Amino acid sequence: MLDGHLDDQVELGDERFERDVDAAQELLRRAPVGTSALLYNGFGGTLPAGYRQLRVDTTQACELSLWRKLSSDARVKLASTPRS
Repeated sequence: MLDGHLDDQVELGDERFERDVDAAQELLRRAPVGTSALLYNGFGGTLPAGYRQLRVDTTQACELSLWRKLSSDARVKLASTPRS
């Protein structure tokens, strides 16, 4: 381990963090209804519309929360609906 990280070849920094958070949000947005997400102290972004928190544990040092996608994101439906 060098300087507190495992791999000297991995890009680190704010831009990388923002890209990773954006990628996670997109993955969650595209996930089918019924998908569960278990977050340990969050992930740096906001869960897309359609997710509902089912459980949360705050007894440890960091929050652990269980979310499930219960409905499709309305923005996705609108974007894919042809206009007349």
